[in-house]
Amino acid sequence: MDTSQLTPQLQALLQSPEAQQLRQLLLRSSSSTVQQAAQAMQRGDESEARALLAPLLQDAQTAELLGRLSAKGGV
Repeated sequence: MDTSQLTPQLQALLQSPEAQQLRQLLLRSSSSTVQQAAQAMQRGDESEARALLAPLLQDAQTAELLGRLSAKGGV
């Protein structure tokens, strides 16, 4: 990922342990689902992306990591 255009705060957030753990968790969970959701977003189909990611976002570990990132001001 090219982070050169991001603000320093966002760069730091993306490099945080929580963001790295979340990335690994999502890749292990179902990389094809994440890829399909990314493709849906590229097409502008946010509702499809949300539907694809819903089961992953209900996972307890994912929810915890998102909560910690949110507390840092990033999500």
